[in-house]
Order: sequence, then C-alpha cells, then structure tokens
Amino acid sequence: MIIRDEGDTRHLIMQTDHAALCGEFAKAWGAPGFSPLVPLASMAKACAEHDNGWYEWEQAPTLNERTGLPVAFYEIGVDDHCALYQRGIHRTHRDDAYAGLLVSRHLSRLYDLKNAHYSGRPVEQRNESEHEKVVRYLDELAEQQRTMLADLREADPDAPHLTDAAVLANSNMLWFYDALSLFMCMRPLRKYDFENVPTDDAGAVTSVRFAPVDARTATLDPYPFTTPSLACPMPARILDPKATYDDEKAMQRAIAEVPPTTIEFVLRALD
Repeated sequence: MIIRDEGDTRHLIMQTDHAALCGEFAKAWGAPGFSPLVPLASMAKACAEHDNGWYEWEQAPTLNERTGLPVAFYEIGVDDHCALYQRGIHRTHRDDAYAGLLVSRHLSRLYDLKNAHYSGRPVEQRNESEHEKVVRYLDELAEQQRTMLADLREADPDAPHLTDAAVLANSNMLWFYDALSLFMCMRPLRKYDFENVPTDDAGAVTSVRFAPVDARTATLDPYPFTTPSLACPMPARILDPKATYDDEKAMQRAIAEVPPTTIEFVLRALD
C-alpha cells in the first residue's frame, strides 16, 4: 500500500497498480539512445508483476496502530514481506521463468538495501533479529536465482539475454522502472536525477533528469520512450486527510467503500 499525502488529499495506491505502470514503461521503452528490451514479453511481465505478491494483503491491509492508517509498504515486517514476495515470485516464475528470475533478483536488491541499512547503524541501534533474517533471506534468494538461471541456460544455452551482463542490465532496468513509478506515486512531483539508468544490455548507463512541469506532468531528459508523451494513469482511492482508524476491520471497510479514481500523470520529452 502506497500512501500519497498531498496535504488536502490523501491517496491510497495499490502496489499492484504501481507495478502495472512499470510494465507500461517496459512496453514503451526504446527511444534513440535506449536499446529495446530483450526479451520484451518477459521484461514487461516482470515489471508489471514484480509486486503481485501484495495482492492478497492489499485486499485486507493491516492497521498501523501508531498512525491509524494502513501499514505502508516500507513498514511491513521482514517475515511477512518475504512471504508475500515469494508468493509473487513463484506465481510469476510459473508463467514466465525469466520474469520470475528478475522478480527474485529485485527482492534481493531490496534486501541488500535493508542489509546496508541495518549494518550501517551503530551497534546499539541495530535490530539484530531483523538483520539476521535479511541475511538469511539474501542467501536463500541467491540460491533460488542460481537454480532459476541454471534451468534457463540448460533450456536455451545460447540465449543472449541469459548472459550475466544482460541479466544484470535487465534487473537494473526493472529497478529504474520501479523507482520512477514510486517517485510519481509517493509524493508531489519534484526535480530528481536518476543515475545509472541502463541504455543497453551490455552495461552502458546514463543519467535521466526528472523535472515537473505541473502537479501531474513531468519531463524526462533524455527521454527514453517511443511515444512523444506517455500517459501514466494511476488508480487510487481518496481518503479524508484527517481520517485515522483505531479498528482494523473498520479501516478495511472504509477503504473498500471508497470508489476508485485515477491520478492522470504524463511523462514527456523536454522541449
């Protein structure tokens, strides 16, 4: 669950809807200077489904008793987070083995960040239990990915998208799409430079500047999509910005009763 607070409005955005936008980024990718994605269908699948394990949780979100709001995606405990992500990995891998590999690698990258976060704290501030779980899950994910990649290479030993460089580039591409979508969904638009954005599957990267034009429109420079502009509709539910809850079931009912609306974002090239 993504909670977007704009002061006078509060939007709830589903992780699965945010991920669907990542899939649209993949499909539209490939302006001059940015190589088309290979394999496109698997990349689009991985990007659109990388958060599909959240689906069940978001039908009945957990209450954060401190805030009186749904637990935000970055607040969920490590055990619950890993369980729902593994559900999504297995579902995606069942349909598309390469997409499943990329979703697993995406979770590893999230946990690499968590590990650095825990490890970088002073000893007296660390939650050693959480830290140890993250390290264990990273080991399990690494083994999962070795098995997935070995199976893919056995089935198609000469596939160019199965080289270490190509898998890394495609994983980094998913990471960028995820960051770009979250950047728009989480808070009012602001200027930002995305670094190390892949431009091919051999390791070339560039920096992409995100610059707001208005509250719902932004430019990307250089612009990576094949269309002159890219519509980015985002389903959301608008809640009273002052509303909080002390009962989880009441919160879930209140969210379910709010009719969905759409936040209409647009990305375009710099004039």
